[in-house]
Amino acid sequence: MKRTISIILAMVMVLSMATISVGAENSIMDTAKNLALNKSETVYLGDNPVVFRLNIPANGKIIVSLYSRAEYTGLQVFNNGGSELKSNKTESSVGEWSWPGYYFSKISSQATTLLWNNFSQQARGTAEYNVQKGMNYARIVSRDVQGECTIKVTFAPNRGATDAIMTATLRRGEQLRLGADLTPANSKDRIAWKSSNRGAVTVSSNGAVRAVARGNADIIAVVNGIELKIRVKVID
Repeated sequence: MKRTISIILAMVMVLSMATISVGAENSIMDTAKNLALNKSETVYLGDNPVVFRLNIPANGKIIVSLYSRAEYTGLQVFNNGGSELKSNKTESSVGEWSWPGYYFSKISSQATTLLWNNFSQQARGTAEYNVQKGMNYARIVSRDVQGECTIKVTFAPNRGATDAIMTATLRRGEQLRLGADLTPANSKDRIAWKSSNRGAVTVSSNGAVRAVARGNADIIAVVNGIELKIRVKVID
């Protein structure tokens, strides 16, 4: 009997992302400096971007807080694969956000720029991103203008269905159809499926799983760099 298991992505807002050549100026890996979560660091912005390495402990979201005394401060966030993430939400208490604005307007549709208040010559704002467990990166740029910027990144893990790896048990030869609910519902993003152990379990490009031989495998759904897993156990 065919069974259907739906991988619910309700807790992870799957948004459009762009992959850009992050090494055009400097490699993220080469220039990144560690930034501990929930700790502030002040840097001086000039012609070169400043890149921070963020070690994320679990799937969830980060809130990047910026306090800048530069006329404009560009912000980009990347996952470990080099895909640029788009912010879910931006807020400002001084100045305003522009998307993408200024420096980034020709190279990225995902980046956002914090513009200072002309009177006070400062800006304060936050940007929220969905992230995955592992190394992520934040890059701040203030091309052609100079000033100090304080950055702080706070992390909140996802709660609910996405915290657990779902499991299924199949007998050899059985099949399973997997699906995914994307947010928003009209999203046209493509889902890529892969198996961690094709000797035990295979999966087609449309999510059809087949139990091949006794063993275990993780079936992974990938949408724009965001992954969710279902663990499949094959018995005789």
